[in-house]
Parts: sequence; structure tokens; C-alpha cells
Amino acid sequence: MDEKPFYLPISLGGRRVDRQSRRAVWAHFYPAPDLPGRWIGHCLDADIVTQGDSFEGVQAMLREAVAMAWEHASHVAFMRAAPPSFWQELWSIVDQGESSRQVRGDVADAKVVAVIEFTFQGKEVSSSRVRWTWTLR
Repeated sequence: MDEKPFYLPISLGGRRVDRQSRRAVWAHFYPAPDLPGRWIGHCLDADIVTQGDSFEGVQAMLREAVAMAWEHASHVAFMRAAPPSFWQELWSIVDQGESSRQVRGDVADAKVVAVIEFTFQGKEVSSSRVRWTWTLR
């Protein structure tokens, strides 16, 4: 059986209609330890890492990288999660950090964890948004 997660074709009156689906991923954002003024973004579900010049920039870069991985490699990209030590750090921030719908205040030296929800139309990413955040200052 050839399974294609999140791609659910439905036949309606002889027409094929692709149903919308969603997937949430865990992301960790933090200032680059060796590059002043740079940020690291890490999607732990697919072990995808990006960097950017600002917190907002690295968020956008990571969302784009995850969308591209999904569109080009589909579920294969999500078969390799980050190593356990990265997940342990993420859960430590979730346990100790301030939770909110959006990041509030200055994050210059903060570590931020976010749940990012992607909406798919077939294999195409139609949108993404941050669902929840945890900030550890």
C-alpha cells in the first residue's frame, strides 16, 4: 500500500478534489553563539536548520525551507527528526519559558520555541502561521 500522508484525493462526481490538510512542526530559534547579530532556526521534526539576520528573518527562512522540503521531498523530509539532545533542550524551554500566542518583548538574547502550523493543498503549502510560542530569557 503506497501511503501519501497529508495528500488526500477525494472523488466527487467523477472530479478529483484535493482536500486541505495541516501539519504542525516544532521549531527552536536562538541567537547564533559564534556569529553576532545572526539567528539560528531549527525545525526539529525534519532536522532542517536555517540562519538569518534577525529573529523575524530566520522565522521566515525556516518556514520557507520547511515548505520547500515538504513540496519537493514530501513525507521523506519528515522521516528524520533532530537528535534527542535537541529535543531535550526544546522541552527544557517549554517547561521553563513564558508561553504565549506570539513572542512578546525583546528577544535579543532569548531562546524561543514555536509551533508552526502549515496548511497544505495537496502537496503544495498554501500558508503557515505560528500557533504558540515559549520564550526563555
